[in-house]
Amino acid sequence: MVMSIYKSFYQQSLANKQSIDSGKPVIIPWTFSNKLSQYIPGIVRGEQVLVTASSGVGKSRFTRKVFVKDVLKYANEHNMPVKIILNSLEEPAEKVASTLIAEIYYRKYNTSLDYYTLNNYREKSLDDLTMKRVSECVEIAESKYSDLEVVQIPSATGFYKHCRDYLATVGKFVHEGKEVDRGEMWSTYIPDDPTRLVICISDTIDKYPGEHIQGQSMSQYETLKMFSNVYMRSRLGLKCGTINVLVQQQVSDKEKVETTYKGSTILEKMKPSLATLAKCKLTQEDATLAFGLFDPKRVGEKEYGGLILDELGFSFRSLSVLKTREGAVEDREIPLACNFVIDEFKEIEL
Repeated sequence: MVMSIYKSFYQQSLANKQSIDSGKPVIIPWTFSNKLSQYIPGIVRGEQVLVTASSGVGKSRFTRKVFVKDVLKYANEHNMPVKIILNSLEEPAEKVASTLIAEIYYRKYNTSLDYYTLNNYREKSLDDLTMKRVSECVEIAESKYSDLEVVQIPSATGFYKHCRDYLATVGKFVHEGKEVDRGEMWSTYIPDDPTRLVICISDTIDKYPGEHIQGQSMSQYETLKMFSNVYMRSRLGLKCGTINVLVQQQVSDKEKVETTYKGSTILEKMKPSLATLAKCKLTQEDATLAFGLFDPKRVGEKEYGGLILDELGFSFRSLSVLKTREGAVEDREIPLACNFVIDEFKEIEL
């Protein structure tokens, strides 16, 4: 007998309660923002998160902070099985690794090494002691980030298949009561360990080109629509319970500022929005949660939210919650202090 959706809901709620009562978390809380945690408790299985900003504002770094480093730290502290697959299409895998190593070095030695210095892209190289310390940090990173896989798969379908293939190693695909191969028609996924969190990150989806599927040529727009809705939301998110993170650009002319007029209307137009997503705006329909990252100094602002930006002593970004399924925090902004050497973002307590 097939369980009703009402009893299925209750069974899931009961299972979550039993996990929490036994000391096993069922979500990854937001550790970078107390304000956000008041409305949205954290990262929930099956979510599809959209992160958007103009070029160069820091959306890739924010994504690594929140959906890679914070997740792995919390998971390791609470013995949560986790797998993160990051498809880095804007930065080489080695550069991603260097940012993770730079943070370890900073925490261990209280010294910042930027990308160029850490990689010896300077006229003067690092001394032997520093290189020895970097080597030690590399060993720490090997262990600390063992559950992170950084790939560079240039096609949307290719990345979907890569994530699906991993799921096949930690569970089984079922159709009409029978286990089937992952490449065949399947309707249900049964994980070996229901507590395992799998996070699939595409950074950025704008880099996926149009594809040819089953003899049919698809535009980039059509490909991104299929990737977001069919591959990530329907198949991986809803059926397999993966947490999917799509990083997406804003339109390229978003930051053209009218120099003859300054006012709140113009400023508001410069902020990231779902209406100004680049390449394919339909990705917003599949998102259960959407964040927009904004740098007011990029558009000539000296003051923002009561803060004098040049007097802060750190880089500033404003994080907007552009969409939630619950609608509780849309249009709210969270001020963030940023350290881009180590990909650090933390709410400014006002």
